[in-house]
Amino acid sequence: MQDILARPLSDILADREKAQEAAAAWDAFGAMWMLSQRAMRRVALDLAAQLGVSEADVVARALQHANEVLNGDGVDLGGTVASAQLAHIARHRPFLRQQFRPG
Repeated sequence: MQDILARPLSDILADREKAQEAAAAWDAFGAMWMLSQRAMRRVALDLAAQLGVSEADVVARALQHANEVLNGDGVDLGGTVASAQLAHIARHRPFLRQQFRPG
């Protein structure tokens, strides 16, 4: 803490501003991601309904795919998950495994 307080106030404020900008960018990215996921879910459910597949079956299949990525070695869902995304997933694997448990 002393190291931070020993710095000029302008440097401290500049770092704070950079952190706020980064947080805002991640927040906007999160909103974009959430919207795209909801839209893709709607498309998947609409197409499934046309084929006579229930929402529960679609969700079960999605969980199966998520668990294949989480528990497989390099499973990339037919090339739809880039290697950088797989690395990001790997860093958060314990948390994601809690979220994508088969019901």
